[in-house]
Amino acid sequence: MLNEKIEINVPDDVQANWQEIINIMAQLCELPAALIMRLRETDIEVFLSSKSEGNPYHPGDKEHFEGSGLY
Repeated sequence: MLNEKIEINVPDDVQANWQEIINIMAQLCELPAALIMRLRETDIEVFLSSKSEGNPYHPGDKEHFEGSGLY
């Protein structure tokens, strides 16, 4: 784990492009959700979530990461 906090700001236009990509991926692959995740300190957080019907994930949702078995 990094000892130094790194904050990366993703420009709005890049986020909009990523949002379009995950929406298309979810639709083409017939997935209920496509996500872009990020690590924030000891948590893993939903950064972007597809606009799929019934998608239970929302940007900002997070779980403790280290030792959780996620990924």
